[in-house]
Amino acid sequence: MNRLLIAYPQSITAASPASLATGEVVLDLYKDEVIPFEFKIDDFTNVAEKSSSNSKSFEIPGTKNNNLFFNHIYEVTSDSLFNPHNKTRVVYKENGVDIFSGYMQLNDIVIKNNNVSYEITLFSETINLKDAIENKVLRDLDFTELNHDYTEVNIDKSITGVLVLLNTIAAGSFAGTAGTNITSVVKYPFVRWNYNITTGGTSIISPANLTDVFRPWINCRYILQRILAEAGYTYTSTFLDSTDFSKLFIDFNNNVEFNAFSDMIATTVPNSTVYSTTFQNVQFTTLSGGTNIVPSTYYDTATNKFTALSDGTKVQLNIQLKISTANSGAGIMRLVHNNTSNATNPTSPLILYYNTVSNNSTMAAITPVITLDAGETIELEILKSNATATLQASSNILWYIESNTTFLNNNLDGKRGDLNQWSYLKSFIDKFNLLIMADEGNPNNLIIEPYNNWIDTGNLIDWTNKIDDREIKFSPIEKLSRGVNFKHEKDEGDRINISQNNPDEWKYNYQFTADIDIVDEKITTIEVKDIASTAINAVSIWGGELLTPYIIAPSPPPDNWDNKARILYDNGLKTLLTVGYSVGTFSDERDYLLFSPLDSHPITSSTKSYDFGVVNYGIGGVAVLHSLYNEYWAKYIDELYHKDTRIAKVKAFLSARDISEFRFNDVIIIRNKKYRVKKIDYNQNHLSTLELITIKDL
Repeated sequence: MNRLLIAYPQSITAASPASLATGEVVLDLYKDEVIPFEFKIDDFTNVAEKSSSNSKSFEIPGTKNNNLFFNHIYEVTSDSLFNPHNKTRVVYKENGVDIFSGYMQLNDIVIKNNNVSYEITLFSETINLKDAIENKVLRDLDFTELNHDYTEVNIDKSITGVLVLLNTIAAGSFAGTAGTNITSVVKYPFVRWNYNITTGGTSIISPANLTDVFRPWINCRYILQRILAEAGYTYTSTFLDSTDFSKLFIDFNNNVEFNAFSDMIATTVPNSTVYSTTFQNVQFTTLSGGTNIVPSTYYDTATNKFTALSDGTKVQLNIQLKISTANSGAGIMRLVHNNTSNATNPTSPLILYYNTVSNNSTMAAITPVITLDAGETIELEILKSNATATLQASSNILWYIESNTTFLNNNLDGKRGDLNQWSYLKSFIDKFNLLIMADEGNPNNLIIEPYNNWIDTGNLIDWTNKIDDREIKFSPIEKLSRGVNFKHEKDEGDRINISQNNPDEWKYNYQFTADIDIVDEKITTIEVKDIASTAINAVSIWGGELLTPYIIAPSPPPDNWDNKARILYDNGLKTLLTVGYSVGTFSDERDYLLFSPLDSHPITSSTKSYDFGVVNYGIGGVAVLHSLYNEYWAKYIDELYHKDTRIAKVKAFLSARDISEFRFNDVIIIRNKKYRVKKIDYNQNHLSTLELITIKDL
């Protein structure tokens, strides 16, 4: 047999022997030395978390050729250029066929009777992905390329994937086409973040604030691509590149009091002011606020004007004015923007709200985001249109101020930015039963596929004639647990999430229980950490036409409540026929972006759920059968726990080509029975030992 162990020098310098200059060396082997390779399925699944060794240790002689390669490391007093702590790339061939490609580890140098030998181990490429990212968080990725203005225009544009970024997308970015400033990786779906969404009439849904329903979500694949790229990896994956996976988004909600702006002024309107039939600016006498209170230099209580301190200052008002009238009358509210020349802006005053009000009615409005240069002012004005009415205003107004444009990065300073990168990747491994494997031809490229997809792409190989059938030993699979519990992490602060995880309510989770007696009584848990399930329901008070996810804090909400992260599917643009919503400058708006745990609305027999359990979501009247468990885990679990599943141990005459061409998703045929390979102990020119798993047609 022609055997070659080809090694590649760790480095080549001017001091290196001339024999290393070619960049590869054929190491000498003992003539009768058997290199004992061990290939195990466990080393090819979940290899993102653990390393694998593919040979037992063996010795090679201290020939002149080998001594030069190891730079005479056996001479203790010498300053060897070979470092035994570094990996040394090797390829092992038999009769011209590649058996193994990986690395060599020098374990020992043996000197016996003045003869030198080297004890080495060969091991496959180790994926150090977990080690590379487990101490990093999402904030470490730097999302400044996604900075954008938080405006109704961008919210609307995000529905169709054309949100406008502040900066041009660089080459190599995953955010969109290089040289443009348009992205589809940030979107603003309509989500019920506030339990108390009110109505302005029987057919109009009227959230008080934009942030009650519109908060940013980022594409899951975009984040995953960023994590892998910055860790030095590429990937090949039909699944990750699929349309379905491209439609998964994760929320970047900050907390229950989500605010797109960096600072605020809370102001109080005195009850004593009586307004006339000409516009008067609103008098604010009290400035207050929480931790983000702005210095009073922003606001002049004498003129009742807000003045920008620097160019690019962004301002938005959340107005809640209570109007008291002695007689029936109408109130008009407007915002006046004065430019730097102190002339009223031609596009202002903006009439933001007009209505005929009765006693103690409330004017509510959220203004557009207004960008001011230094010295420019804005002021709020109201009047009564009926001379016989007595008009007074009271209550609070919040002035939100942002003097920079790092809106999205500011949000990353919150809880979502603290999400661990490995936990993020692991959530997809657990949801979709993903296998992560090293590409044989490119160790820095990862093969990522669900177990079902990977296992179904293997070849059928008949090894009947290679088996030594003098002895075949069958035994049951050992150490099976009583069952497996599949679940997302519960969001203890979300009142809807808690109620729907109640055993008597909706079943987000799934527990498999084995129908066998001789098992370990413990229950294995597969839990998607840091990601919670999400309730979705119709807003029934308005006829049930508007579907929205519910992610709602308890009542009253705790300080700085942050929901667990949510991953939902982009169901695209939906159009309301009988209801609308009004918030900010949206007036009786009928289009909205729907995110949900389902891949289609309305629900059909083929609808897929991104929860583990078979769930009746209460919006289609039927349970969604295509759950995460049924789609990605059932085949694996059913094969593992099937009563006829056995481990078969058998000897086989395997050639170098058999090993070279074999893949662990191949199905082996022996006398018309199907097996998966669990382990191969390969011996050249001798019987190899196989551990096989029986496959039943389920």
